[in-house]
Amino acid sequence: MPNIHRNVIELLSVELWREIFDYFDVNDLWYSFHGLNKHIDGIIDQVQLHLNFEKEGNFDYFMKNILSSINFFNVRSLKLNKQNEIKQFFSMYSLNAFDQLRLLSLDQMYSIHDKSFKFWNQLSSLKYLRSLKIKYGDSSEDDYAREEKEFIIHSIFNQD
Repeated sequence: MPNIHRNVIELLSVELWREIFDYFDVNDLWYSFHGLNKHIDGIIDQVQLHLNFEKEGNFDYFMKNILSSINFFNVRSLKLNKQNEIKQFFSMYSLNAFDQLRLLSLDQMYSIHDKSFKFWNQLSSLKYLRSLKIKYGDSSEDDYAREEKEFIIHSIFNQD
């Protein structure tokens, strides 16, 4: 019988690993632990993810190194803070892919009148969404802002 030595770190329970991983943002989690071994990668693939791109450089690192590897089913919150990041992210991925999303925060959102953004009609598909924060970057006119808010509400509740 061959002598197999397991690293002590591999002996930690899955529950303990998940609890440890809860303290990391997704970029730090991937940078620090992903690729260490198949066991840890398997645990990471099951961890609930909270995507928050407030730190400078997080978005670019995530898009380049992580996005293609994650399971969208595990994403529970998504916070995008810059207009160009919102456009880039949703030009590549549909909001419908985030079945389990609980929180969506979009700061510096651009106008619904930008026809390149096919996002609003997908809001009603997020059946677990509990919190929606949308902050527009350039809606200074009251009538214009009201029109935008009405459109969002109608989109969420599937009304024309």
